[in-house]
Amino acid sequence: MARYWTDDVGPAWVSENDRLDARLVPLTRVLVDALAIEAGEAVLDIGCGGGASSVEFAREAGSTGRVVGVDISPTMLGAARARPATAGAAPITWLEADAQTHAFDAGAFDAIGSRFGVMFFDDPTAAFRNLRLALGDEGRFVFLCWQEPRANPWFFVGVDELRELIEFPEAPEPNTPGPFGLADASRTHGLLDAAGFSSVEIEPVSIEMPFSGSVDEMVQHLMMIGPIGGALREVAGQADKTGIVKERLRGVVEAMANEGGLANSAAAWLARALP
Repeated sequence: MARYWTDDVGPAWVSENDRLDARLVPLTRVLVDALAIEAGEAVLDIGCGGGASSVEFAREAGSTGRVVGVDISPTMLGAARARPATAGAAPITWLEADAQTHAFDAGAFDAIGSRFGVMFFDDPTAAFRNLRLALGDEGRFVFLCWQEPRANPWFFVGVDELRELIEFPEAPEPNTPGPFGLADASRTHGLLDAAGFSSVEIEPVSIEMPFSGSVDEMVQHLMMIGPIGGALREVAGQADKTGIVKERLRGVVEAMANEGGLANSAAAWLARALP
């Protein structure tokens, strides 16, 4: 997973960081509101990626608080470290580590949050147990994870129309590490219970994922990340195939724009737990 986010998909995600952050603004707001960070608190951001969620946590914690953004990928953390400091916000420490095994100081954090960073653990129970130990007695753990693939058409725009042109990998088995690794809310509830958390609550969140760019920008976006980006990396260097894919995908995106815009439905789970 470290190699995947550092060498395989990490550079592509960094190149699309601004667009991704813009699309995730509504969900980031849901997470920040649920965490209810108070001034002066210490906050840990799991799988912080390019750092957008950490920056929001730092604004809430204020100058007397502190935030630690942890990610396994130095590529993603490079983008996070390049972010300018925000006046009046808590200082942010960027930590390259595996949150499943890293020895955080016991009880060091008032709140732990994650915007789609907890679905990739090899052993979710062990990871959640490790994070519970990092929470203070009055702390809380709140995270977002994706619901099942069919509830998230935004992730698969153009895939069906491109299957005859490029080969997509088989869908992973349910409950395996990946974007939809925690799609089963009942299982996730059980994992948090097994890790020792209490007062576990998991609720659905449904939104429209906005996209404010042009058709060409949307095409570029889809060709860099998600299943289409992954499939194209497998045929890297085949300019003829890439050109055909781009032309076909542009037709798909133009049809979307003509039908009322480039927003797509998205569905997540908002999980809350106490130590």
